[in-house]
Amino acid sequence: MNKTPRELKFRVWLHDEKKWGEVAVLEVFNTSGQLEYLYQNQEYTIQQYTGLKDKNGKEIYEGDIIKWKHPMEDIGVVKFGCVNPNMSVFYLDVKRLGGCIFQDDDIYEVIGNIFENPELLK
Repeated sequence: MNKTPRELKFRVWLHDEKKWGEVAVLEVFNTSGQLEYLYQNQEYTIQQYTGLKDKNGKEIYEGDIIKWKHPMEDIGVVKFGCVNPNMSVFYLDVKRLGGCIFQDDDIYEVIGNIFENPELLK
């Protein structure tokens, strides 16, 4: 199967200003494999686009709060991490279920993010 690579996009949350900023420079350090963004000595968090959209066509990023039905309705946070030593994936961190693999499906809806809507996780 010949699948088109997903678009690499990022967003950055500026903690001091409590707003989204522009991602202008992104460097990949080959020795560690980590992405590092340089943003004028401010506290920030970079979040990567998953390559997926929710049921309303909204792009889904790390840190988004997702409502989903599988089979019961639940809320989770999109995260990126290792599921085994050879594979890292985007996954949903759901309190009731633990982590689950994030799939291309229309059962997801972005209802906020961890910075602007932390109350949704209470």
